[in-house]
Amino acid sequence: LRVYLVVVCKNGKKDYYIYNNGICIYANNDYDIKSNDREAHITSFNLDGSIYKVNPLSIDDLYSYFDKNNKDSKLIFKKILNKIRLIMDAVSFNICNFKNVNKSTSFELFGGDVIFDNNLEPYILEFNKGPDMNPFTYSDPRYRGVKEELIRDIFDLVGLYKSNEPNRFQKIN
Repeated sequence: LRVYLVVVCKNGKKDYYIYNNGICIYANNDYDIKSNDREAHITSFNLDGSIYKVNPLSIDDLYSYFDKNNKDSKLIFKKILNKIRLIMDAVSFNICNFKNVNKSTSFELFGGDVIFDNNLEPYILEFNKGPDMNPFTYSDPRYRGVKEELIRDIFDLVGLYKSNEPNRFQKIN
């Protein structure tokens, strides 16, 4: 999964937010621990967008799939949230330390990569600074919708734009 995290720094204070939606990312080939095939690793640089015709595209789609198959999506999201909280606690001393901007508002968007084991236990792989925000990476309108809503909600969150839609960011600290 690609989850989105925004760190907002304002007046020396830092707040962390996780987005309640995101993108499912797949590999082009089935994972094989013995394989050196790059297309069989965790995610693919050359992902064929047609995979979304039969697999969940958004985290909303994935949670619906989980719920239909008697898996508790709220518990799974809570586990992801708790692990991200631990990471933010560990790195928070390095965030928002620029004295020349501490009286203004600044923010940073991160894309967090999450995988699951066979028991649906989530593991945070990494956070990417400056994740792909192009809503046209894939032709699927659901993909575009996730990215456009995310951008709108970021601007709403930091006060650059006032949206009449509910903001899907959840404060995590």
